[in-house]
Amino acid sequence: MRGLLHNLPDDLPSRIERCKGALTAPALATLLGMSRTTIYEMAATNRLPHYRIGCMVRFDPVTIAEWLRSKSVEASI
Repeated sequence: MRGLLHNLPDDLPSRIERCKGALTAPALATLLGMSRTTIYEMAATNRLPHYRIGCMVRFDPVTIAEWLRSKSVEASI
């Protein structure tokens, strides 16, 4: 089992994708190295995919990983 885990990609989207369950804004902020205020603002302006459950905001790890990959910019040489 340890060998299987060792071979998993360790890029940011892959690490987020492996998270279990919905992410809170503070948890996502920590993973992305952003403030939780920024996460809440991005969700409120629909710049970040999210779910609203009553007054709570939650983020699906797979959807966030896909969103991050779509925002990736390749460096030019």
